[in-house]
This record gives sequence, C-alpha cells and structure tokens, in this order.
Amino acid sequence: MASHPVHPITDNMPILGAAEKRLTYDEAWDQILSLFGTAKEAYAEVGGAEAWIHSERAAWTDEHGS
Repeated sequence: MASHPVHPITDNMPILGAAEKRLTYDEAWDQILSLFGTAKEAYAEVGGAEAWIHSERAAWTDEHGS
C-alpha cells in the first residue's frame, strides 16, 4: 500500500492532465477508516457474512462441478 495515497480528483483541478494532490497522513487514514462497516447492510440482507460465504461456495461448486 502506498504511504501517500493520492485522491483521484479534487474540485479545483481538471480531470485530465492535472498534477496529483497528495493526501495528508490524516486525510489518508480518514478515508481508510471511513470504509469500516460499509458491507454491514449488504451482509445483513443475505443473512450475515457467513451465509454469504456459504452461498458463494455453493454457487462456485454448482458452476464448476466440484
């Protein structure tokens, strides 16, 4: 993982040909920490993470004939 993640686009720079803006240490960690819990609702819809894993394994087995 890069030690200085780069935000892809900022409001004050054009999309193409712009210099990349390096995030500060705190900005980078804020983005990483904001990801915690993002799949909570998705897993809840399928009965939890374990149920999702079982359904994925079953689909793989059915598709690949193992």
